[in-house]
Amino acid sequence: MGRTRWSNQKVAIIGGMVHCILQGVLVPLLIDFLASLRLKKGRWPFKLYVAFVNALVLGQTIVQLYDIVDSFDSESRVSRPAVLVLTPVLNVTISASVQLFFIFRCWKIYTQRVVFVLPLLALWFTALIPGLLLGYYMVESVKRDLLQPASIALGIWTFSSLTLELCVTTSSLVRYNNVFKTIWQVTWVSAALPPILVIIAVINGYIVHNIRHPITVVTVDMTGKAYALSLMITIVGRGHIRAQLEKSNARSELAPVLTRANDTPTAALAHTESNSVELRALKTLHLSGLSKSQVLQNALVFTKSSSQNNLANQQYEYLPYTTPSKPE
Repeated sequence: MGRTRWSNQKVAIIGGMVHCILQGVLVPLLIDFLASLRLKKGRWPFKLYVAFVNALVLGQTIVQLYDIVDSFDSESRVSRPAVLVLTPVLNVTISASVQLFFIFRCWKIYTQRVVFVLPLLALWFTALIPGLLLGYYMVESVKRDLLQPASIALGIWTFSSLTLELCVTTSSLVRYNNVFKTIWQVTWVSAALPPILVIIAVINGYIVHNIRHPITVVTVDMTGKAYALSLMITIVGRGHIRAQLEKSNARSELAPVLTRANDTPTAALAHTESNSVELRALKTLHLSGLSKSQVLQNALVFTKSSSQNNLANQQYEYLPYTTPSKPE
């Protein structure tokens, strides 16, 4: 939030260090995402969206570093007005931009029914407007004491963001729980960090201490980067899941099956429909809104028929199957 009447230089330096650490984590994820673009075509709006979010995150880090460097040369105890405005505005804008992505994902989960997404959009607007007002309160706090209205605006933003995050996370995890282990891990890791920081800010800022406490200031200031990290983990995690599915499909391309020939048990090697698993999993990744039972049922691997229509395209190697003899 910059250096204000209730936030000193030490807190700004600690916050800048945390910003640099999270920025260092986001850069490899962005490079991995950009490297995957060579294999994909289309979806330019989504690519521009990811670039926009990461540009905001980089701008936030630059503003924080500038404020720290400026604090060593400036005689003033507070940050410059531009820094006081940009720090909360960038933080809230990054959070709101990523929240739109997860709201859009819930819209696809609910089979594109707008009525189910309207409460989420209402929470989004409720969090956005007071969050942007924090920039005004930060600048005016240099002239007069605005701790109480700033505390109210911050409280509305944090509580609305927490409620929205819990609704979005619940919608995603209920769909994915016990469906695919890898999808569950990626979804949980990407969804955990933002609500954890918001809960820490709420407890420390409104129950234990107040918004002037260093822990509250740092956690609130890290919320934007936490949302950006959640977005990048979700995007890059999709590529990881696809790679795991391709490996499993390659291994299960030939599967042994039991059949009967002339009333004699035989073992046969049959080509399996490996694409069915991948297609169903990709539908799950793209949030088609299928229930757990439907996903599990559609993810089964079926062997191809040995009828006369595809007998010329399928090759089977029949091996004699002998039952083990019982020991005498």
